[in-house]
Amino acid sequence: MSDLKNCVTYTAGVISSGRPTNRRFDGCFEWYGSTAVAIALYRRTLAKPNTKLAQNIWKYISEEITKREAEEYTDWNDLEALLEHLNP
Repeated sequence: MSDLKNCVTYTAGVISSGRPTNRRFDGCFEWYGSTAVAIALYRRTLAKPNTKLAQNIWKYISEEITKREAEEYTDWNDLEALLEHLNP
């Protein structure tokens, strides 16, 4: 499983459950792929709006920044490819 998938799966679980964040959670947003993680989480909420993830997401990540990045990369359906694009 890729770092992206691991981060998205883990952070979605934390956000959905409403648990406090920890170092592992923070680490998912402290690398060049953090934009792709946030976009993936946001896209999940759009696909399934009546979930705990959708209810809690903005308590954990910035709504303004995430929506702006999602708009900027709206044509990037393959978030793994976006990772390559964002990798310095």
